[in-house]
Amino acid sequence: MRQTDLSQHSLQQLHSISLNEQFSHQVQTLHVNKEWDEDLKPRLGRGFYWHRMEETDMSRRVDTQLSSGARMLQDVLTRLVNCTSFRFGSTYGLEEQYEPEYLSPSDAIGLVLRIIVEISLPVKSFYIDFEAQKRQAEVDAKRLQTQIFRQPAFIAAWGNLEELRLEYRLKSDSLEWGLGLVSNATSLKVLSLDLHFPYPISFIDSLLSLPFSLQVLQELELASFVVAEDTLLAFLLLCRSNLRRLSFRWIFIRPGKWVPILAALKTFQFLENFAVGFASESGTNILRARIQFPSLETNPIVPGSGGKSFELQHHEHGGKMRVWGASFHSRVGMQRALEILAESTVHTLRDN
Repeated sequence: MRQTDLSQHSLQQLHSISLNEQFSHQVQTLHVNKEWDEDLKPRLGRGFYWHRMEETDMSRRVDTQLSSGARMLQDVLTRLVNCTSFRFGSTYGLEEQYEPEYLSPSDAIGLVLRIIVEISLPVKSFYIDFEAQKRQAEVDAKRLQTQIFRQPAFIAAWGNLEELRLEYRLKSDSLEWGLGLVSNATSLKVLSLDLHFPYPISFIDSLLSLPFSLQVLQELELASFVVAEDTLLAFLLLCRSNLRRLSFRWIFIRPGKWVPILAALKTFQFLENFAVGFASESGTNILRARIQFPSLETNPIVPGSGGKSFELQHHEHGGKMRVWGASFHSRVGMQRALEILAESTVHTLRDN
């Protein structure tokens, strides 16, 4: 993995590497990231003047033709023939106003997507990691290249994508963009969505309304969602064919319950790794009931699994350590493990 802040100095270093036949083939992943500077802002692209396009929809995307930094990055990626994976980090919640001397994290994402189209780059992995010190940052839709989803060159390049990880705070203006990334990835083997609720429109609901395929998906991670039981079931059934790993974190089933979800998973014949943690569901007389698994503390072994046990996740609540999550890692015994999870669920009541 090679890290860059897209500054002039950093891109010059990458350019030198790209010209070296010995080292250029070793770069497989480009990590675009900038730690907080003296102004506590994640400024990227220092040393260049970044031109922006004036557009009718008030968007201010980087002009990749006029910006010398964009042309240098495109030249670098053309030469780094094995660099087909990209990761974008951010440690800042809100993006500042447009400045010609700097790029924001969303600018960087839009810039790389534009270059992918320009050079028909067959991308293998794409990861947006906007955790922002446990408080997820947002992507700014006005800085992104949303129009590329309709272009044949993007559809062809994105059709090679095998791993997509999206971790940012979902807003209404970035919903369509995120849906475009997922629905155009027809060869995904790994999908991770951590888009942080609350949000009134379910991302999965919107995705189900689009034509897409997850037939070859092998790993699925879902986190920080509010989703209806029937919606989640419909989505999971589309992934059933080859799914081997499944993880739920901070999923709130509303309306609905977790037990039917766990029961449906028993039909996933290739499932060999399953994890659930900090789950909650609609309560009878309250808005929300959080799920815990207290009986697993005294009996974590799964019968018929050859001695395999649940791995438990503990967290303090009311002055006591409680089992808020569990995972099981074996295809042998998986059906029984899912049954035990369903049988051992206990509610901890919440009113929010």
